[in-house]
This record gives sequence, C-alpha cells and structure tokens, in this order.
Amino acid sequence: MTSTGRPITKEDLLLRIKNAPIRQLETKTFGFRSEVENGDEYIDGRFADQYLENGYVPNSYRENVLYLDSSKIPNDIQKYKYSTHNFFNNDENKYIIGWSRSSDRYAIIPGTSKQLSGATDTKLADLESKFNRLEKISVKTPEELVNQSNGRITIEQAQKNIDKAKKDLSTIKNQIDNFGDRTNFVAQPDITTKVTFADEIQSDIFQKYREILTTVKDDYQKLISKSINPQDTSRLESLRYGNDTIDINQGNIKIIQFYDKHKDIMRPMFKTADDFAAHIKELKESNKVFEDFSKIKPGNLQQADVKLIQEAGKKRDKVLEVFEQAFTDKKTMESLFPNIPFKDRRAWGDAIIKNDINIAAKRLFVDKDANAAEWYAISPAQLVKSRYKAQGLDNGGTNTPLAEREAARLRGEKLKGIGVEEFYGGPNSIDPSGKHYTSVLEEALKRAAEANNTEFKIIKVSIGDPKSMQRSFQILSPDGEIVKTNKLGRGNDASEALMKATQEAEELGEGFTVKAIEIPKGFKTVDAYAIKLTPEMILPSKTHFASGGYALYDPLVSMDEVIGAY
Repeated sequence: MTSTGRPITKEDLLLRIKNAPIRQLETKTFGFRSEVENGDEYIDGRFADQYLENGYVPNSYRENVLYLDSSKIPNDIQKYKYSTHNFFNNDENKYIIGWSRSSDRYAIIPGTSKQLSGATDTKLADLESKFNRLEKISVKTPEELVNQSNGRITIEQAQKNIDKAKKDLSTIKNQIDNFGDRTNFVAQPDITTKVTFADEIQSDIFQKYREILTTVKDDYQKLISKSINPQDTSRLESLRYGNDTIDINQGNIKIIQFYDKHKDIMRPMFKTADDFAAHIKELKESNKVFEDFSKIKPGNLQQADVKLIQEAGKKRDKVLEVFEQAFTDKKTMESLFPNIPFKDRRAWGDAIIKNDINIAAKRLFVDKDANAAEWYAISPAQLVKSRYKAQGLDNGGTNTPLAEREAARLRGEKLKGIGVEEFYGGPNSIDPSGKHYTSVLEEALKRAAEANNTEFKIIKVSIGDPKSMQRSFQILSPDGEIVKTNKLGRGNDASEALMKATQEAEELGEGFTVKAIEIPKGFKTVDAYAIKLTPEMILPSKTHFASGGYALYDPLVSMDEVIGAY
C-alpha cells in the first residue's frame, strides 16, 4: 500500500485481521455429546470403537474436528483431492486442520503417601542418586562395562545391564517428577477419577502433505541427479517409454514442476486488488529502468547504472513469480494442498489440544456435567504404535540409533515409528542415548498447563476392564463439598442405600444433594501425560505460541458470566 502511495489505516489492518483464515476456524464433534457441542442432533462417531484399547467408559467415544471452510481462503479453488475421513460430504469443501479421537477413561492420579515411607528429603535424594547411577550405565557401551568390571562380567551380561538401566530410568524419572514439593510436603492418597483421554491426534491434510512432499522431493532429486530439467515436459514424457527410464510418479509431473519453481506444494496465497496494483507499479518502475538503460550511449555506462539495472532485474523477477503463481493451471492447483493455518505438526498438534481442553472444560465448568472428567490426558506413543502394527507404525522409535536410521534410509525403508513417537512421545520415550525424549504433544501439554496455571502430571490411565467396581453415595453440600460418603458393600441393595443417603441429605438441609460414585478396581494401566482442567480453559487461548491473534470470542464475557458467580 505504501508503494502505491496509500496510507495504512486502522480500518485496513482490522479488515485484514478479521478476514484472516485463522480467525475463521470452526469445530465440530462427532459421537458422544455431539448434540450438545454442535447445538444440533446427535451425529455418530465415524470410527467408534475402532483401534481402541479396552477400559474406556461405554458410549463415551467422540471425535473433535477442527476445520476451515474453503470459502474463507480468498480466491481458493475450493477443491481437495485427498481423503478427509468422510467427516463432511465432498460438496461441503471443508479443510480439516486436524482432529482427535477421545474417550472417557478411569485413571489413577498418583498421590504422595507411598513416598512418605521415609524422610522425604532422604527419599528424594535416594531417587536422584539412583537416577544418576543408571544414567551413567545407560550411555556406556558393553565393552566399557566389561573393562570397568575388570572382566568379571561378559559382553552379554553387560548388554543386559545397559538395557535394564534404560528401562528403569523412565520409572525413576516418573517417581521424581511426581514426588511433590519437599519443602511443604503433605501426604496425599492416590485418587481414582475419570479423565478425557485423547486416544489419537492427527491431521488429514498435513500428514498427507508431508507424505506427498517427501515423494515429490525424491522424484525431483532423481531428475536433478540425471541432469534433467524438471520444466522440460517433452523430456519427462519420453521417460515413460524410452530406454532411459527413471522411477518417478508420472502423475506428479505437474507438482514436481511447481516444486521446482517454488520449493513447496502448497497453493500460493493469492493477492488482493491492492496487492496486484502494487506489483504492477513495481513492474512498470522496473521496465522504466530498463528503458533508460537502453538509452545509455557506449562509453557512458557507470557502475551505478549497472547496480541499478541489477536491482530492477531482481524486483521484476520477484513480481513475475507472483503472477506466475497466480496463473498456475487449474489441474495442478487441484493436486496442490490448500494454504491453511498451522502447517507444522507442532502448530496443528497444539491447536487440537487447545480445542480438546476447551471442550472438556466447557463440559465440566459451564454444562456442569456430573460425569465430566477433571483431567485431560494424551495417549503415549506405545499405544498408537501397537494399534497400527499392520501399517508399519511400530517400525522404529525415538531410541532407534542414528546409524540404524541412516542404514534404513539407504535401503529405502521407512521407519514410520520414529515419527509417531516424536509426535506422541510419553513418559517412557527415550532418545538413542537413553535420555528422556520430549515429544511434540508433551511440549504442547506443558504449554497449556503453564498458560492455565494448572498441574502437569504423569498419571495411570485405564487400558483394561476393571476386575471389580466399588460403589458409594456421596452427600454434597450446596457448595459441592463432600460431607459424607456411604460405601455400598457386597450384597447391599443399591436402591436402599440411595434412599438412606437421600434421607440423610434432606435432614442436613436445603441444597444438600446425593451423587452416585463408581470406582473401578484392578484395571490395567498405562503411564500418560495429563493436565488438570481449570475454568480458564473455557476462555480464548492464543492461536500462536509467543504472539498472534486470539480465538474468536465476541463479545468477551467475564469469568463469572461464563461459569456462574460463586
């Protein structure tokens, strides 16, 4: 706008901000509570009960989908040729940023009682000492351990010691992380409660984008290594039938040519009329420099003239590239990927977690669902990799040695499990040196905990059916505090126990209520990262990590208006 002589006004800036695609994100729930979250009729979950471990609360499965209507991207062709997991009809043209598969599960929130068996400082010091000793063993080679023992152990035994040290490191780290504040230590028992568990987090568009981009890059390098110009269409066509064939995906020729020019396969961001006006002005100015240059008489050429023409040439090439992108043919455009927010998995993973915890917090604090979970947890990589062994997602991990990764690359083998674990991670994830590996989703969960001033913990989430169920009735005060708990023993009649608890509540006065509680016992668990839900999570969160806009919430209401004044 400056280049065309127009001032940049507040109204211009606000218009750009309000129309930015990142402000137009929408969310939709499929499955459990979809009629509540969407304010419409119930919609079945698309993948209910598929590829899930046992132990989830029946009928609690749902999918939270974060998407953008294609019409919200200026001048986008509104076509997407790859799968969207059938969340929307093809004619709806919704671009799915990402989605989560979630369920309610029971979990054990570890307390501190067991850690108080001895003096707290001594206990923690012992754990830290043991961690340091195991860490030193885990990074050694078998030969180093044999030499250190003066030959008293074999190579085989040394390897077993190293493997055991790596395994025990994660357990000790969990105990240290959950130890608590040693300066103000109060014994707390383990608590069994419900959690919202993100069984999976994924992105249709961006995961497919990475897959195809890798293929296009490989094909591009094959052409370059043979000194073949990717823009030479007739030469590329001859590769189909000639003796000098190259193993490339012929269906991607147009995309390879686009990548050759722009080093990406995302659709170009189209410009407004004002933007094009500025580019046309720059093009005219560049052409004027060339015209003046052509009029310079022999012998009068100065170094300043050469510098001027070089700068004009760079500006002209840049402007022509903008116009070239704008006139990419329609077929190629349909094969490219829509230019939507959150292109990196660190960004879209963070956005999906924020969407999940917002929905979970709304259920707990706004809808005041009596069965709502108080914690949100994410699946560790070990579960996801185990579910999809058939697709090769268990092949490799963050602990795979670098030499083994390179050897696999040279063989053309894809160690898909590495990427899965780098994304999901978990308390037991380690790097090749045996140290804890911090994943994309672990980082996102920690940021959410810090932003909302809440607890971040390693908890034990149910992945198996309970052996028994302990039932009780809680009598709650008008403020929601537990006044009394009546446990239901074996053989006791539940209806009689409920009547008794209800009578006791009525005798205590107006506002006292009864809540039925079920606590499962003896279920198989997995360690997972979790954060406790807080009322702040129902308010807007930043859409970027350090800076950027906020989720649309207009007008912004007070906390009291949202959750009810106390």
